[in-house]
Amino acid sequence: MSRWKRISLLIIFTLIFGIIAFFHESRLGKWIDNEVYEFIYSSESFISTSIFLGFTKVGEVWAMVTLSLLLVAYLMLKRLNIEALFFAIAMSLSSTLNPLLKKYIR
Repeated sequence: MSRWKRISLLIIFTLIFGIIAFFHESRLGKWIDNEVYEFIYSSESFISTSIFLGFTKVGEVWAMVTLSLLLVAYLMLKRLNIEALFFAIAMSLSSTLNPLLKKYIR
């Protein structure tokens, strides 16, 4: 990935995150949340429930560890060592800091 492409992706994702953070507690943000909830509740069926349960299983600890190791191995095979390192650091920090912050910030 070229340097210009990385910079442009960083700018795009920063803008998206900034917009989401800006409208988080506003009327527009609450309206969007309510619309999403209504859509999810209206599309309740056996198939959608199975899909969401599958996403829930992917989010469990052992599934995330396995998928993370597979992705790091894939990135190393593709000679993307810096990306693999940053991904491994981000996953380890998030899995470490999340329980610590939940414990001490309450």
